[in-house]
Amino acid sequence: MEFGKNWDARDSALLTAAFGAIYADVQSTKDLLRRGGEESNPMLGRNPSGRDMDKAGLIAALATAGTAMVLPKNLRKTGLGALAGFEAGMARRNSSLNPKAKPNDF
Repeated sequence: MEFGKNWDARDSALLTAAFGAIYADVQSTKDLLRRGGEESNPMLGRNPSGRDMDKAGLIAALATAGTAMVLPKNLRKTGLGALAGFEAGMARRNSSLNPKAKPNDF
């Protein structure tokens, strides 16, 4: 099996989008933490350091690339597109949260 040989420009673009969305999620989480918010991922704890966030982002990017390399071509685009969308949504959510709001404030 030759990994990466059956990639096209769209696969590469989607992987790049996923990397960008992971980066945006990490940066928006760091910003949320600076504003007094908390991380919701139990593996990172409520107030991870910037370095821990960077490590988590790197691990997510490497796992994404590794998984994309072994996914069959017919699943790769869907998987990468879904991940990019999810991560971008998390970054958007982090950016819009007001950590000083009460739980019932909308």
